[in-house]
Amino acid sequence: MNYLSKKNFGVPGMILAALSVLMGYGLYAGSFSLLWVTLAFAGIIYLFDFDDFVKGSFRQSMLVAFYGWIVKLLINMMNTVLDWFSGAATGSRGVRTVYNIFDKIVEVIGDCAGFLFLLLFIVLLLAAIRGEVAKINLFNISGTAKKETAACPKCGEQVEKGAAFCPKCGGKME
Repeated sequence: MNYLSKKNFGVPGMILAALSVLMGYGLYAGSFSLLWVTLAFAGIIYLFDFDDFVKGSFRQSMLVAFYGWIVKLLINMMNTVLDWFSGAATGSRGVRTVYNIFDKIVEVIGDCAGFLFLLLFIVLLLAAIRGEVAKINLFNISGTAKKETAACPKCGEQVEKGAAFCPKCGGKME
């Protein structure tokens, strides 16, 4: 059997999509040892032109991981700024109280953001298991891999529903 000619090397797209979501979560969680594996996986799915479903799931999980890292960076920057003022917090009681309030606010924001990104990865994973690419419009990430198609009456080519003409033969779709 020639696996190079078979789409996705014969591995079901659902498994590859779920794997790509788990890689995205691992990168978001800070597993840098996973970075090289993820880069190799990306090279394979694009070099060998895997299904659009697998590519879409991979893209979305990497985008969610990227945005998660940006949010983590911003929260770390807020913590750093608060640490600069921690010396002043040893002074008066009022300054110490304000510092503690802001410290708790940043902590709660960080916890809420972490929970939100965990939920986003769960949504991506459940969609991948169902064989779909999740529509997450929070970051303008959208799209589906399962498009409804109809056969061209002239040549039989599968054409996306709603198309006026067949892209292969130019025949009018009914």
